[in-house]
Amino acid sequence: MFKHRDVDSERGMRRTLFLQVRLEVRLRDGARPTKCKPRKYPPHIRRFLHEFNQRLVDLGLVYEIPKSRWSSPELPVKKSADLLDLRQTVSYRVTSAQTDIMAAVMPILSLVVERARGTKHFGLFDFLKGFWQVPLAELCQEWFSYMTDEKIFTPRRVPQGSSDAAIQFQKTMEECFASLLYKHLLIWIDDLLLYADDIDTYLDKLAEFFSLQDQFGLKLSAKKASMYQTEVKWCGRLISGDGVRHDPERIDTLRAIPYPTTAGELQQFVCAIKWIRESIVDFARQVASLQRRLDAALADTKRTKRAAAGIKIELMQEECGAYDQVKRILATASTLVMG
Repeated sequence: MFKHRDVDSERGMRRTLFLQVRLEVRLRDGARPTKCKPRKYPPHIRRFLHEFNQRLVDLGLVYEIPKSRWSSPELPVKKSADLLDLRQTVSYRVTSAQTDIMAAVMPILSLVVERARGTKHFGLFDFLKGFWQVPLAELCQEWFSYMTDEKIFTPRRVPQGSSDAAIQFQKTMEECFASLLYKHLLIWIDDLLLYADDIDTYLDKLAEFFSLQDQFGLKLSAKKASMYQTEVKWCGRLISGDGVRHDPERIDTLRAIPYPTTAGELQQFVCAIKWIRESIVDFARQVASLQRRLDAALADTKRTKRAAAGIKIELMQEECGAYDQVKRILATASTLVMG
């Protein structure tokens, strides 16, 4: 570890990237520049935006662009109850609607996790500001410019929230760690799981993992790293030498959700249970009435979280029965070893 002690260095983000891949976004024919208007923010958010974006400029991750033909609105969100604990996000909705989205395959978690079944030694890793470590092609940068109350900034790295960001990051990391992938390493965007049957193999693959990380100039979060574990929680699954099972805390959270009163709440529940559909016998039939109700509620509007949140609903008797049945099935999901 000491050889790679700079893995968590934010200043290391200044370093020239060894990654040869650049995300090149393609716009659809007839795409037109999108421009937003300046927004008013409370004083504490204005201070956050000023300080955060100045840090990004200092690190060389974004640059100021006084005049831009493209600009998307800055949308700071709270990370916790702390008023000053904020995350910078940008609404690229209009830009993404004009993007020719790339086609690629994301891993099917319920299948790839089987690669780690029966192994006994694990390590968890997370990238430091993952998307910001992948360069954005220069010709695309202005399209992802964003506006604060003070200035317009243009990113040099892949911005989270852009339509191709997640799949591009996934495929880039798969290329970087190809020698370990699906043999001793699983990758789900910026969540990595290292695994091995015995401690000697684990140490050997851990060294190879760090060597590749250093070779490609990638930065890992030391705070989120966990090594030499015999049981880990990865992507909602508990994995150990005994097998793979769902995280009981996650199951309990789902079972505690009351009947939805908006289409948004129903949409959230249906999406959540799809993550554990392999543990629900005859999944499609069990959720059919709930899916029909959701489709009907969203038939005349966009299927976005914001639109769904504003649509009031009241489940009928059949739908309440299906809702209760799914939650009863969930009660056994956390105690069953998957597969």
